[in-house]
Amino acid sequence: MPPQPRKGGTPMVPRSLSRMASVSILLALVIGFNSIATAQNPGFIMRFENNANVLPGSNFTVRALLDNPGGDLAGWSAVVCHDSNIEILIAETGEAASIANGGAPCDFVSTVVFPGEGVRQGVIVSFPGQNELPISTEHELILLEYTVLGADGSDTLIEFCDLQFSPDSFYSDTIVIETTGISIVPTTISAPISIAIDLFIRGEINGDTSINIADAMFLLSQLFSGGPEGSCADANDVNDDGSVNLGDPITLLAYLFSGGVNPSNPFPTCGIDPSGDTLGCENFLNCP
Repeated sequence: MPPQPRKGGTPMVPRSLSRMASVSILLALVIGFNSIATAQNPGFIMRFENNANVLPGSNFTVRALLDNPGGDLAGWSAVVCHDSNIEILIAETGEAASIANGGAPCDFVSTVVFPGEGVRQGVIVSFPGQNELPISTEHELILLEYTVLGADGSDTLIEFCDLQFSPDSFYSDTIVIETTGISIVPTTISAPISIAIDLFIRGEINGDTSINIADAMFLLSQLFSGGPEGSCADANDVNDDGSVNLGDPITLLAYLFSGGVNPSNPFPTCGIDPSGDTLGCENFLNCP
């Protein structure tokens, strides 16, 4: 369920009176769509590209993306909401609105930030309808930057939503507009994010940002030759059995050279230890 708007928010950018109208209403007036689909359409997908884990007090970026294998598009309205564990700092118009109009910027682009609530973007590619957003994937709609307010161990969610932002008089919705002027509800995929200090990649042991035979050698040196211990015991525990021992470099070597199983999660991207053992991770440097 999308977060409910609260009172007192004000846009971070000035807007003319005409831009205070609902983007969906403007799209309807300019293009003249004649029907509205109520079910989500898998041919049009709005989603986020983001890091699934962030540090308390940090800033992080997220890209709002659009996949449209279902057809060319004359425009879209995207509404992005967040909860109180994060706050939006900046929302910049993505590349799609800069080049979709035959390589030029779209005829109408409005990206507005509502502090404490979210972001709304409305785009019409071409008023005469001469150009459309072509069929493709990963159209970049909005570049979003957030700051983390929540505590270690909490979770947050960035999602596409339909609501009325508190400073506005009109309801905002997430839709795409076909070239025929039909409004369609896209399939939307939210971005769940964990706020955690102990982020690491299992098997990345020597701190060089890659996982290879050098990590196994580093761990063997630690175990049998008095080598340095590193700063993240959880990363050393390749098989996630709660201890660091010979089984860990053996597991890593089998993965690298013998088709063995992957190192346990989090792998191959940053995350938290799902097993909750006592090893810990004091200072893993290769996570955002």
